Amino acid sequence: MQRLCIIMPLFQGGGAERMGVNLANHFSAVGIEVTLLVFRDEGPLRQDVDDGVQILALNTHSRNPYRKLAHTLRALNPDSVLTMYRKANTAVGISRFWYSDYRLVVREANTIHDIMRKNPLRRWKNLTKLRLAYRQADGLIANTHHVIEDLEQHGVVPRGQIQYIPNPVHIARISALAAEDPGHPWLADQRSERVLMTSGRLHTQKNQALLLEAFAKAREAHGDLRLIILGEGELRRPLEQQAEGLGIREHVDLPGFVRNPYAWYRAADLFILPSNREGFPNVLVEAMACGTPVIATDCPGESATILEHGRHGKLVAQGDRAQLTAAILDSLENPADDATRQQLQARAGAFDQEEVALSYARMLGLTLQ
Repeated sequence: MQRLCIIMPLFQGGGAERMGVNLANHFSAVGIEVTLLVFRDEGPLRQDVDDGVQILALNTHSRNPYRKLAHTLRALNPDSVLTMYRKANTAVGISRFWYSDYRLVVREANTIHDIMRKNPLRRWKNLTKLRLAYRQADGLIANTHHVIEDLEQHGVVPRGQIQYIPNPVHIARISALAAEDPGHPWLADQRSERVLMTSGRLHTQKNQALLLEAFAKAREAHGDLRLIILGEGELRRPLEQQAEGLGIREHVDLPGFVRNPYAWYRAADLFILPSNREGFPNVLVEAMACGTPVIATDCPGESATILEHGRHGKLVAQGDRAQLTAAILDSLENPADDATRQQLQARAGAFDQEEVALSYARMLGLTLQ
């Protein structure tokens, strides 16, 4: 039996972790022996891992887990290794100096702007480590064309060495879970409110602050509006304070991480992604798979590609409150009909994991049954 090891830091509720779990479950179901190797065995997505997938934890907080990783991989003896997050990418790449008898495929989902903002010495150190690690890989995957351009521009990898593969989305699972009751009073089938929704880490990158401003303006024309912000993060209190300052706190709910966000997406009137930058925003495809109309900022990343540059949802300028407010109002005044919702679901199907997983399998050198 072919053996695959997927490595990520932990089971927190982000897009990379959800994708890692989905791929592990998929490959296990088609006859691959899969191990999910995590730095720490914690996080809400752990319970989504199928019984056929082995979970193994390094249980390390070390900044230099290279030797321990090499020892663990030697014991697992996988045919292929897939890393899902930059921290894991770097650690596994460098660990190959101690053990490298497997095919390594590294997935990168973000630009390196965070490294470029550091002081010159730290920037040089981090770039050197990244270049060293990524050049140990047998295959490199990026989930956006913007990431490919960025990594090539900064010399992290040679030009032409990265393959674009979009994130896989488990359409069948989303459709089944979307039919459930979200259990939130604002999302009842019979309701007087109209509900806007967003989902993501509470962080400046996701720019929920912009959405709060646009929502406050939209409420001036539509007093029945409510806003639900799914996700958790460091900006919870600042966002709550902003909502209070805008006089909309009672009309905004921040329930945190929810086990089944798809039921919430399906029940919402509109899904909005106001980000400053994105990689491949799974949540946008997931909302479309639920048949929910979407608005996204035209920020660096694949939002515009997913929406085919406005064909399947509204694109607004990054950071532009007036444009976002206008798009919300237009969407509310011209609600999507059943045919439009079916078109959204059909577009989401282009990223179904059945097809995307085949591309991953080819990169990993795996033969699927």
